[in-house]
Amino acid sequence: MLLLDYYDGPVSGIITCPGCDRRYAFDMLDWTDDRRYRLFMLYDVGLAGYERFKRIIERGSDDGGETASANYEQLKAVIHEKTMPDGLIVWDNAEDLVFTKVPVPSEERVGALIPWFENSPTSDWFDLLEIALPTPDSE
Repeated sequence: MLLLDYYDGPVSGIITCPGCDRRYAFDMLDWTDDRRYRLFMLYDVGLAGYERFKRIIERGSDDGGETASANYEQLKAVIHEKTMPDGLIVWDNAEDLVFTKVPVPSEERVGALIPWFENSPTSDWFDLLEIALPTPDSE
């Protein structure tokens, strides 16, 4: 896993699927109030996208200023080369595993899927996408 953002757990980066060896950029769309469950958008970036992302991270920045900001923008560009994700997953941050896969809705139904930190017009993607999560009593 190559991380771009981390806030009480992964927010965005690139992962390699252990089942199929494909490379996916991921970006958090939403999380539950307790931050246990995170809804991630997955974008198939292929090996070339992965290698590009890795080079940007390895290049790093010693000045912490303009170069770091430019690197961040390049990394986000790798993730957002597509308008709609190739997949959606719900991650259980407490158990460190994928809780469920979620069908990608049509763009007509939900509009653009905007990551949680980019002022998404939707305040509860779990509700909008009708994702059933366990209640504390059922765990």
